[in-house]
Amino acid sequence: FSQVGTPRELYFRPKDRMVAEFLGDAIIRPAKIADGFAISPLGRIAVDTAERRDVARIMLRPEQVLLKRTSREGMSGTPDMLFGEVTESEFAGSMCTIAVRLLNSPDPPDAAAIGNTPLI
Repeated sequence: FSQVGTPRELYFRPKDRMVAEFLGDAIIRPAKIADGFAISPLGRIAVDTAERRDVARIMLRPEQVLLKRTSREGMSGTPDMLFGEVTESEFAGSMCTIAVRLLNSPDPPDAAAIGNTPLI
């Protein structure tokens, strides 16, 4: 056994990449830990850990990502929002796969705001 716990704990707080990917789709990215936050290309996420380390990985499940259309005026966002442009979309019944190119420009055309929910 790699990890023992409740189904919710295993799904949302896997101890390693193997457990995360075994239990479903997972977006895993490197992050730097600073002042109680994991800072990564996915944004700033509050972390609850007693471990002292500078580098870690953060994991989001696809259902924790919210895609939302926004106007250029709505591009200010918050620290937990990233902005991007939908480059591809594939509808498959109860599922939809969407490719998003993250944007660095403060004034992009036809942009979508991506907000993530906190990890449980």
